[in-house]
Amino acid sequence: MRDIAKELAVDGRQEPSHSRVSDLAWGAKWGLRLASLFCGWVVILIVINRSLTLPVDGGHTVNALAVLALYVVGGATAGAIVGLTRPLQRSTIGAMLSGWLAALPFFVGVVFVIRGFVRWDSESTIIVAACSTMLGPTLGAYVKADNDEEKSKPRQ
Repeated sequence: MRDIAKELAVDGRQEPSHSRVSDLAWGAKWGLRLASLFCGWVVILIVINRSLTLPVDGGHTVNALAVLALYVVGGATAGAIVGLTRPLQRSTIGAMLSGWLAALPFFVGVVFVIRGFVRWDSESTIIVAACSTMLGPTLGAYVKADNDEEKSKPRQ
């Protein structure tokens, strides 16, 4: 009988088995780690502006607490999606799809923070689709390449 795990492995390398729960936790953890970096930047902006209101393009402002919430919730959600789609990330195309799926809810949150909940229109949909399509697959492919490079380094 054939070993299914070996068939699914890329380049003959056998991937360690992960449960869905551990993949979910792994992704959420990394999403929150990334979110903490962005939250640190927002805290710096709050200190510089001496206000919880942050200026955005065209004289529009956003609440810094809403941005912090977006980064925490968006980071955890995107990370969880990346964790749940971890089996797809064995290939570059799969990693790009995983990145795109993870970016969608984050950019929905960005639109809500900037435009509000009541102003969803076709422009909002285009913004979410465009940003997710540009950033998600790019980051997915980058992370895949970085992980592949790490795996190929000799262990010391």
